[in-house]
Amino acid sequence: MSSRRLSELSSIIVTHTAAINAYLVSRNLPPPSFLPGPSSDILSDETVAESRQAILEATDELHDLMLAICHYDFPTKIRKDQEQISMAEMASGTDMDESTVSRLLRHAISYHVFREPRKGYIAHTGASKYLAENHHMRQWLGMVSGEMWPAATKTVEALGKWPKSDEPNQTGFNLAHDTDRMSFDELAMYPQREERYAAAMEWFSAGPGLEVSHVAVAFDWTSLGEATVVDVGGSHGSLGIALTRSFPLLSCIVQDRIKVVNAGKSKLPAHLSSRMTFMEHDFFEEQPVKAAAVAFEKGRQPANTRIGPKRIHLVRVRGGNTKYRALRLDSGNFSWGSEGIARKVRVISVSFHPSNNELVRTNTLTRSAVVQIDAAPFRVWYEAHYGQNLGRRRQAKQTAEAEEKKKSKGVEKKQAERFAAQGKVEPALERQFEAGRLYAVVASRPGQSGRVDGYVLEGDELAFYQRTMRK
Repeated sequence: MSSRRLSELSSIIVTHTAAINAYLVSRNLPPPSFLPGPSSDILSDETVAESRQAILEATDELHDLMLAICHYDFPTKIRKDQEQISMAEMASGTDMDESTVSRLLRHAISYHVFREPRKGYIAHTGASKYLAENHHMRQWLGMVSGEMWPAATKTVEALGKWPKSDEPNQTGFNLAHDTDRMSFDELAMYPQREERYAAAMEWFSAGPGLEVSHVAVAFDWTSLGEATVVDVGGSHGSLGIALTRSFPLLSCIVQDRIKVVNAGKSKLPAHLSSRMTFMEHDFFEEQPVKAAAVAFEKGRQPANTRIGPKRIHLVRVRGGNTKYRALRLDSGNFSWGSEGIARKVRVISVSFHPSNNELVRTNTLTRSAVVQIDAAPFRVWYEAHYGQNLGRRRQAKQTAEAEEKKKSKGVEKKQAERFAAQGKVEPALERQFEAGRLYAVVASRPGQSGRVDGYVLEGDELAFYQRTMRK
């Protein structure tokens, strides 16, 4: 049976991987990696060469077998009322001739997928019949072999082409499928692929340990009484169906994209239609259901706005409105509160974040992030407004030698009055002007507004953040 062969292939991969791992541990050797070092020639050792080759052959065989069977949908060509069909019938509807199909199918037969009761005729084995009858499993195998596996093989190439990139459209998937769209947007362009993905996820979620039935027993749903559950990103509503079947007092609202919602409606059992509804909802929009007892969030990834050349995606939201999802920003409007001015300045780096140091390491721009900005625009304004140098002690010699601009006595008097009244800059801020960088706080939401705006830190707030960053 093919299922037996699939299990054998999986077992081969697991067994020989364990053998290689045991070999490395017993000799206190580092695991194989892409980094230069002593691990580069480990797998060439005769002791593990056989295991290495077995793993490579098994993974290649597993992929090729599943790709061919799923791509041409051979299992469904044998109807339920047929015991066997000819090779010619198998080849019909494909772009291959009978000879090529017969070679491919006989290769599958050698692994117990199909059988050949007499020369030139194909019949089911137990596993091929299971594939023919289980639509969702076929969709899962097709999605893995057609979408995920090719993307996985291009991951290293993508890392080399786009080093340090966090863009969702610069991945192995984009190279494998020759597209500049992110994976979900690409699938949405092809209804058949999108439907296959949804069916595959539904089958996957029913696998051992992943069944939605676990949710039904992991919480005391009866304690909610007559209540509403919102499943955000709930696809075709498998979770809602499980809950409403088990708890008659519960109602469920399933939220997802319009195409997924429409597909879910068509598959909803009639006896649950009074307690289950589907709703189109954008994950970045405010939740429209306010009185829900429980909400399962399966939303999209955050914007993760990074510092770089400006790049903004437009996102259509409820009511036909638009939000601006910034993926990259390198400048914004920042105000200098004590002077009452604002200037567009360059954002240099993220220096501190109150929630997560990882956002500092990756230079991720979010609201409340403390960033360093270019001080030059504020310095230019200050010197023109007050007629005094600001933060130029390091360039004192060059400034003295530079030719000063001629000013009328009236302008000089006015600038002197301004400086005497409120032109003094606190020492901590002046030291930042000397370095050419100012600390500022982001007050906008880049992932929602597409802007990185904020204000320059001064006074006690500046002192607080400087103490925090020194720790």
